[in-house]
Parts: sequence; C-alpha cells; structure tokens
Amino acid sequence: MAGELGPFQPGTGRLPPYLAGREREQNILRAFVERLLRGSPAPSEVVLHGPRGNGKTALLGWLEEHAAERNAAAAEAGIETLWFTPDQLDPLGTFVAEIAPRSWLDGLGITKVGLPGVVEVNRRTDTSSAGPLLARAFAARVRRKPLVLLLDEAQNLGTEVGGALLNASQQVGRRAPLLLVLAGTPSLRQRLRRMNATFWSRAEQLPIG
Repeated sequence: MAGELGPFQPGTGRLPPYLAGREREQNILRAFVERLLRGSPAPSEVVLHGPRGNGKTALLGWLEEHAAERNAAAAEAGIETLWFTPDQLDPLGTFVAEIAPRSWLDGLGITKVGLPGVVEVNRRTDTSSAGPLLARAFAARVRRKPLVLLLDEAQNLGTEVGGALLNASQQVGRRAPLLLVLAGTPSLRQRLRRMNATFWSRAEQLPIG
C-alpha cells in the first residue's frame, strides 16, 4: 500500500521485527555466545563491515537481545553486554574506569581516571599509562561473568586508543570469555591496519552488504 510505513528503515540502526537475510551471521554469533556461556574463550574477535544502511547496527542490536534472552534461560550468571562508540573510549583512562570493577580500581589505589591515557594513583602526581591497565581491567571484569563488548561506528576509532583496545582484547581473549565485536563502514579495514595489532587478519570478518 502506497505510503505505508515498512519495518525496514535503512540508516536508523533500529532492529526490525525480523532480521532478514542474516542467518549466516546470526548463526556464527550464536555459536560465539554459547562458547562464552560455557566459560570458554571466543574463537576470535568479530568485524562487521559494509556500507551504511546495510544493517550492521541492527545486527549488533540483535546480538545484544540474543545475549539477554540466553541470560534469561541460563542457569548460571549469563553474559554481560556493553555497547560503546569510539568517542566513549577516548580518553582511554576513562574507558578503563568504565570497564574495571570498582573494587579492582580501589585495590590499585587509583583515585582519578580520565586524563588522556593517564591515571592518577594514590592521590599523588605519579602517572602511569592507561594502555597496559586495559588488559588487566578486562581480565578482572570477565572473572565475574563473560563479557561481550560491542563497538559501533568503529571506522572512527583513534589509532592509539584502538591499538590499545585491540591488543588488550587479544591478550585477554586467548584465555578468558571475552568477545569484542566491531561494526563499521568499509574504511574500517584501513583503519585497523594502521594500528599496532594483527586484528584484521585474525578476526572473524562478516561483510554486510
């Protein structure tokens, strides 16, 4: 019927009633979630890449909902899902504070996190790079329950912050139930290759077109 609003609205990122044509991607992501629920590491990180309006954000939304549904059915603690965009990761110190359990930060004596790449310890002016702390923050977080970290618009990820994130994810994800999922436009490939990480070649690449 002319003028009738349809359920699919490219560019909005809204999850439609039925995510058509994404069965392969959904099956891969389901398998990753099941591994995390068993406490096992994910086989790799995931990169969703493709032109705008093709459903990358909607697929992230589906993954978030699927994890919530599995949590409701799980006998154990389930999975924690966090959604970020690149602007929320910079400065890196702020992101460390978002990821790390409060008790972990207190144990380190960290009293101020948020300066660009810097943390303040024990109320002194001593500073330490936030980058190495990120892997430790991930490891502390996943000891409570498995973690799925969703990063949308990842083509805007800064090189320094992105390199720290990708390296921390690979370091912790080899042994612990942590899954990092990036979604971005085709320029994401060039962005990732400029970072000091082997992320692109090691990740599960899911082209969305």
